[in-house]
This record gives sequence, structure tokens and C-alpha cells, in this order.
Amino acid sequence: MSKDKDALKTTVLGRYVGGPIFEPKISEEEDSRGEPFYSACVILNKGEEKKIHKVKEEAIKQKFGDKPPKTDDWTVREGDDEEYEASYGSLFINPKSKNQPELVIRRAGVLHNVTKEDDLLYPGCYVAISVNSFCYDKKPERNVKRPGISLNLRGLMFLKHGERLSDVVNAEAEFDGFDSEIEDADDDDIPY
Repeated sequence: MSKDKDALKTTVLGRYVGGPIFEPKISEEEDSRGEPFYSACVILNKGEEKKIHKVKEEAIKQKFGDKPPKTDDWTVREGDDEEYEASYGSLFINPKSKNQPELVIRRAGVLHNVTKEDDLLYPGCYVAISVNSFCYDKKPERNVKRPGISLNLRGLMFLKHGERLSDVVNAEAEFDGFDSEIEDADDDDIPY
């Protein structure tokens, strides 16, 4: 069976939630070998999951043929933690990579690299994310009990700004409606 690697790649649109994209993280999971990885959690725009399903089905077909075994699916998932309001009930992907992904912005038709200092790729911004799908076999020695399908992170492109999703406190929102006892005092009267 011929393998068309381009049929396994796609680019989807969504909202970046977080993940180690500038510097790798070392997994602390029990079944991990402690290898560093990059990843990006992205909430998919409505309908974008269809592109992921297409490359997923192609990867399964290329790897297992017409009679694939039951596989664990780590491609598109639904946010189920109510504490994370931005992703709750939304479809998201969280692809990983051993290699640093391409991080770019298009300006005047030209792609430019993005660094952490640019502060463009932050939780809440809108992005295009490039991924490819791949299948893997069961590996009892690594606690992988059955074959699976997952996504590899290839690159991330900043599209536009969005409301930040983070733990940064907005003082105006936090203290709206509260008055200070020394609101009208002169600076010299403030005891700090």
C-alpha cells in the first residue's frame, strides 16, 4: 500500500489555550520516558474537526488497511472541566512534538518567526495550527495497551488577538464597586 504523507497533514483554525511551544517540557507521567516535548492546546473553530477526522481516517487506513483494530483516539476531544470555561464543551486538540514547531506570523504576505518576547502567541489568541496524524502500535513495555491514533504538532501561526485566557487579575473587574477609605486623601496621608 502506498503511503501519501501529504494526506496525513492539515491546518485548522482555533484559539490557542496553552502549552509548551517555546521551550520543551519533560513529561512526569508514569509511562513516559522523560523525553522533552512541545505541545499546543487549541480550541477548534466550529467545523474544523472535520479536517482532523479526514487525516485521522487516512492514517488509520494507511497503517492498518481496510480492517483496522480498535484504537485509542487522541485526536479531537471535548473539554469536560467546567473550571476551564473557555474550553468547556468545546472541541480541542493537543498535539505534541519532539521537535520545536514553526511559530510564525504573516506580515505583508511574508512569514516571520515569532519568539516568546513578541508576546503574540498567548492563551486566548487566534491561530492556525498545522498538524499531521499518525498511528502507533501497542507497546506493553511502555504501558500502551492497544494501538492508537494521535496528532503531531508541526507549526502555529498567529492570526489575530483575542481576550487573554490566564490567571492574570484585572483589578478593575476584581474591585468594581469597592471604595477605599482613603480615596480622597492626599498622597502624603497614605500610610505606605
